[in-house]
Amino acid sequence: MTRLMNERTGGQRTQPLFMHPVVFISSAVALGVLFAGQEWMYMRQWNYPIHAALLMKVWGVQYFLWGVVCWLLWWRFGARIQRANAFWKRSM
Repeated sequence: MTRLMNERTGGQRTQPLFMHPVVFISSAVALGVLFAGQEWMYMRQWNYPIHAALLMKVWGVQYFLWGVVCWLLWWRFGARIQRANAFWKRSM
C-alpha cells in the first residue's frame, strides 16, 4: 500500500500499489500499445500499408489520456466509489 496525499484536505489515504499514478497510467499506455500491435498485424494481413510506429503513437496517446482521466476520477472520487452501493437507499 502506498499513501496518496490529498492536497485539498491535507489528509492521507492508503491505496493499492497499482493505483499509483505512474503504475496506473503506464499500464494503460502499455495496454494501448498492445491493441496497436494487434491492429497493425490485422492491417498487415490485409495488405494495408501503415507504419507500426504511427499506430503505436496514436493508440498510446489515446490510452494515456484515458488513463489520466480514469486516475483523476479515482483520485477525486475514490472513497465514494469504494462506498458505492448498487441499490438506492430509500429515505423515510
